[in-house]
Amino acid sequence: MKVTFIMHSAFLIESAVCTFIFDYYAGDLPKIDPDKPLYVLASHAHGDHFSEEIFRLFENHPDVTYLLSADIAEHCRLPEEKKIVLLEPEEEYRNLITVKTLRSNDEGVAFLVSFPDSREDPAGAVRTIYHAGDLNNWHWDEEPDSLALIEAYHTELKKIRGSHFDAAFIPLDPRLEDHAKEGILDFAKYADADCIFPMHMWGDYSVIDRFLALPEAGDLREKIVPASFYK
Repeated sequence: MKVTFIMHSAFLIESAVCTFIFDYYAGDLPKIDPDKPLYVLASHAHGDHFSEEIFRLFENHPDVTYLLSADIAEHCRLPEEKKIVLLEPEEEYRNLITVKTLRSNDEGVAFLVSFPDSREDPAGAVRTIYHAGDLNNWHWDEEPDSLALIEAYHTELKKIRGSHFDAAFIPLDPRLEDHAKEGILDFAKYADADCIFPMHMWGDYSVIDRFLALPEAGDLREKIVPASFYK
C-alpha cells in the first residue's frame, strides 16, 4: 500500500487492487493506474475537503466510484451520469471494498475502509484505513461548546474501540495550539494503527515535530509519519 500526500487532508492511496483519493479539493495528483478501480471519497462539503473539480478530474478513468458524505448533496448539484454513493453517518457501502462511516463532530462523516490485499485472493488478507475527515478533539479554549465537541469525539471513538488499522489519518491542527495533540492521543486510547498520518495542518508541518517532542507521544513516535513526508 502506497500513500501520497496531496494537500491538507487529501491523500492518494494505491493498493494492489484499487486506488483511493480522500478529501481532494486542490493540489497535484500523480498518475493514476487506469486498470484499477478508483474510489474518490469526500468526508463533507467544506471547501478544504471537497471540490466539484473531482467530477472532472477523473473523466477518463474507466471505473470511478464517488463515495460522498450526504451533506455534499445539499451544497452542489451532483452529476447524474457519475457513479455516486451518498453516505450518512452510521452507514455502510459494500462492493469490492467496504466503507463504514462515523458521525463527525464538525460536519459530515469519518471513513472506515477495508479492502482485500490481493487481486488473486479477494477473500484473503484485508487492509484497513481510518480517515477522520473533521472528526477530532476540537478543544478550543474560548469556545463554550468545546466540551460537547470533545464528548462527541469520544462517543465516536468508542465505536472503534479495539480496532487495528494499517493506516490512520487524523487531524493535528496547529490552530488548537497546546490542544492540537489531543485528537491523536485520544485515538490511541481506543484504537491502534501501524502508521498515523497527521493531517489538517494548514501547511504548518512543524506541528508534527512539536507533537513528537511531547512526553505523551511515547510509543506513538514510531508510528507518526514525520514532517519530511509532507514536504
